[in-house]
Amino acid sequence: MNNQQPKTSNQKLLAIWFPIIFSAGLLILSFPKTDWFLLAWVGFVPLLALCEDCTFKQCFWNFYWTGLFFFLGVFYWIGFSGFMVGEAWLGVLTFAGAALLCAYFAFYFGLFGMIYFYRRKLWMPVLVLPAAWVILEYGRAHFLSGFGWASLGYSQYKNLPLIQIADLTGVYGISFAVFFVNLCVWQAACLRRKNIKSLGWLIIAAGLLSFMAVYGVRQIKKFDQLQSSEVKVAIVQGNVPQDEKWNPEKWPAILDKYLKLTQTAIAMKPDLVVWPETSFPGLLWQDKKYFESLMSFSSLHKTSLLVGSVVGENDKYFNSAFLLSSRGAIAGRYDKIHLVPFGEYVPLRKQIPALASLIPMTDFTSGRELIVFDLGEKQKSARFAVLICFEDAIPEIVSKFVERGAQFLVVITNDAWFADTKAPFMHWQVSVLRAVENRRSVLRAANTGVSGFISPSGKMTGMVKNFSGKATYIEGAAMQPVLLVTDMTFYVRHGDVFVWGCLLLCGLGITLNFLTMNYSTGRKEYA
Repeated sequence: MNNQQPKTSNQKLLAIWFPIIFSAGLLILSFPKTDWFLLAWVGFVPLLALCEDCTFKQCFWNFYWTGLFFFLGVFYWIGFSGFMVGEAWLGVLTFAGAALLCAYFAFYFGLFGMIYFYRRKLWMPVLVLPAAWVILEYGRAHFLSGFGWASLGYSQYKNLPLIQIADLTGVYGISFAVFFVNLCVWQAACLRRKNIKSLGWLIIAAGLLSFMAVYGVRQIKKFDQLQSSEVKVAIVQGNVPQDEKWNPEKWPAILDKYLKLTQTAIAMKPDLVVWPETSFPGLLWQDKKYFESLMSFSSLHKTSLLVGSVVGENDKYFNSAFLLSSRGAIAGRYDKIHLVPFGEYVPLRKQIPALASLIPMTDFTSGRELIVFDLGEKQKSARFAVLICFEDAIPEIVSKFVERGAQFLVVITNDAWFADTKAPFMHWQVSVLRAVENRRSVLRAANTGVSGFISPSGKMTGMVKNFSGKATYIEGAAMQPVLLVTDMTFYVRHGDVFVWGCLLLCGLGITLNFLTMNYSTGRKEYA
């Protein structure tokens, strides 16, 4: 006799939505500011359990809703950018845009749900499914200008031993491992429910993690003991409110603040002082009195300065970084290459005039050349590249700079657009993975934080903080010696071959399944 009572509609809804929200919550908590990165290794298990016996359509929507809740939980801060310029209507518009963006990102989760439905028809699904996940992450990071933040691999930025494989695979190798372990845990749970020994799947997961850990510890030790020349670099964080940056009345005070912070940094005797993105008040060539005072300051204190500025030339505007030598002369300039859609230019402005009218801004012009700076005064070779704003989120750009001889990397950014949210810390975790992939020291100078230093092994070695330990919405300066590294990693030399390997693996999985099915059908017909 069956004593089980039929489920009510509320119970059915709870059985569906609880795993979706639970998985999304676990993944959100694995990212900043909580940084409970271990949760990512099991974050998909409730969702995989829900989809075990679902239809094709249900798999799509279960993954889609999980993705939507996840992206809303980690990217909600995108909507703050409109309010930071003091326009309520623009704030409402940006929140609506952020919601649409998250809905678009969630589509990649949904696509994976469709693939997951066919898992039993795939050859070696425990390998093919993580490979498919990597391909979709890569697609999200590149399609329509791309936005690769919140890839699974970034959640592990504080898990130093397990992120060291990034110098071989990039961040996507870590994403593969995270999803692979989720699958193994779920497979073990399935077997356990059927009273079948499940230890094998857990041993497989433990084997992968052990390999990553052994490799990671070895690499950390190698770079901790690295004997290399150094250059002393100071960073300053001005914490200039967003509504003051473009107010001409505030420009003298802004410049005075940065000069005072720089004097504090100079007392530490650095070879280079770095200011954040667009920290120079006004337009570089149009406000000569500010620029002349800056050159005089550099010459007087015999200190090289790297300064972020908006440059106006021939009715074009560039988001730039320029290097002032210790003699007060311009030693180099880099114009940002990868511009932010809707932040620095309006896509399809000519094709959709109505869209451009909703966003009253002048488009920036992208730079055309990757410039590697060289201090060239106190060091025989002190070559570095500058990544402006979220250019450090584009692995290909960073690797190209390293190929051109950059011995360390400088990130200058604003990060004041998104209030005191997850955003600065999610930007920091991106820089950590770039340091490991390229085995270069990364130092970051932000207007509002996070400003600090990252070693070639991904260790945080210093940060601008106040007395209570707060890193954002404070002003200050910090200085550290920075290693000059010239070796090229496998990732720098060969790029995202791991992603192409994942694509090959997916193709192989589908092809072998197709051939196996045809072979089996042929044998039955012959018999």
